[in-house]
Amino acid sequence: MCAENTFRPPWYHRNYMTEFMGLISGSYDAKTSFVPGGASLHSIMTPHGPDHLTFQKATSEDTTKAKKFEGGLAFMFETCELLLVNREFLQCEHRDYDYVKCWHGDMGNNFHTEGTKSENPDAKRQKL
Repeated sequence: MCAENTFRPPWYHRNYMTEFMGLISGSYDAKTSFVPGGASLHSIMTPHGPDHLTFQKATSEDTTKAKKFEGGLAFMFETCELLLVNREFLQCEHRDYDYVKCWHGDMGNNFHTEGTKSENPDAKRQKL
């Protein structure tokens, strides 16, 4: 499913589009608490990606072994329109009021910014 030494969950990003995603069955590898019947809405330019626990697991697991997709069914709608949420849904008892807390924790600095050279083998090949 993925190359060796890669970050396998969906990456951190933000879009020009609004994303509405739902999980029908199975599990979602970017957020373990996202269960079937759940949905998420990320408006235009809202940063999002795997939660802190998923990040910790993905950056410490052995990526030399192939990983097989074990099933599941999800959907995503994208639109350039800004979607509004009905007041009843905003006050729903099933809403995850602590959603933003899933990114709390120290993920550390994973970028080399001060004159360090890439450890990427492809970068070494390009210099040759």
